[in-house]
Amino acid sequence: MPPHPTVTNLPVELSEPPIPPNGQLVPGSRYSDADWAMAAHRLASGWPVLQVARAMGCHRNTIWRAYYVSRAFRERVEWERACLRREASARLRSLSHVVTAHIENAISKGDMHTIRWLAGQLKLAAVPALDGPGDPPGPDIADRAERVPEMDLPESVPFDWQDEFAPDLPFR
Repeated sequence: MPPHPTVTNLPVELSEPPIPPNGQLVPGSRYSDADWAMAAHRLASGWPVLQVARAMGCHRNTIWRAYYVSRAFRERVEWERACLRREASARLRSLSHVVTAHIENAISKGDMHTIRWLAGQLKLAAVPALDGPGDPPGPDIADRAERVPEMDLPESVPFDWQDEFAPDLPFR
């Protein structure tokens, strides 16, 4: 029976991890490929190099050296990033479907609070402000109020009043 033909049009994250040409992710390393694969996953997840090095039990320069020297290790980190992006996208789509189902359920039950909230979020309708009651319709109250005559105040206040209230603290 002939082997199945390989599918070459799959996205990178759906294929198997890249196989290093010489069989090792980091050639000449005392750490196993499983350790380097876990380090690649942690780097792709956003861990700082120092934490990856501590988890692996090596110096941070070892991680940097492996990243810059070994092309296979860099490709593995990129493959892990692609997988994480795909997983995050799938989770987001799933969450979107759940939220849509809950909103549709609330609308079908006639939950007006949810409908008003959704309309406000989607800017489909003007949602009244919750600050308080607005002004009543009709003429403004200030227009009907009686005018108060201006008080007789001097145009300018003399500056000698400051001498009467001089501070007790000396200036430096």
